[in-house]
Amino acid sequence: MTHKVDWYFEPDFGPVSKVICTFPEGSPCRMTCKTCGGLDDQCSDYHGALTPYGTCKIVEWADADDWTQFYNGPPAKPVDGEIIVEWLTAEFPNWHYAPDVEVRYER
Repeated sequence: MTHKVDWYFEPDFGPVSKVICTFPEGSPCRMTCKTCGGLDDQCSDYHGALTPYGTCKIVEWADADDWTQFYNGPPAKPVDGEIIVEWLTAEFPNWHYAPDVEVRYER
């Protein structure tokens, strides 16, 4: 199970990315806090009760924002593959490619 990014080009627009989640229901990325709506790892220790969210919050975040600006790895060319998303806070997530993704790093 993973989160991955696929890149493609749209005419008259340029490169576009799509984040895909293959985690099953009940996974942390598909759960939310009943009390405040926050992410599992941010709220479960304080509020306790979690509830299924229905969709993956990482995919929802990527679809709603220019998520690529939060890349925190070395300069790289876009490549399809698994990504790791780290939620430092609900407002400031960051991401990088998984270690086994073959990435061409720019210099």
